Amino acid sequence: MPEHSRLLIENYCLFDKEQYYVPAHGFKTMDLSLYLNHSDHPNLKSVNEGAYFETIRDIKEGEELFLDYGEICEYDS
Repeated sequence: MPEHSRLLIENYCLFDKEQYYVPAHGFKTMDLSLYLNHSDHPNLKSVNEGAYFETIRDIKEGEELFLDYGEICEYDS
């Protein structure tokens, strides 16, 4: 795999212990989900397995957007 492709996948795709989740449309169109970070105290929730997102509390201007990745990926403990 070309180095630039590997870096895109490692930096912007969710990894769940076994595989990376690459957007179905690739990287030609940027998706909001590429800019969401994980938190145990998120301010967004996933709707329809990441089809779109809703706020779960007021978000201040300039505040980072957080999602609990556990909502969109299943983890075995």
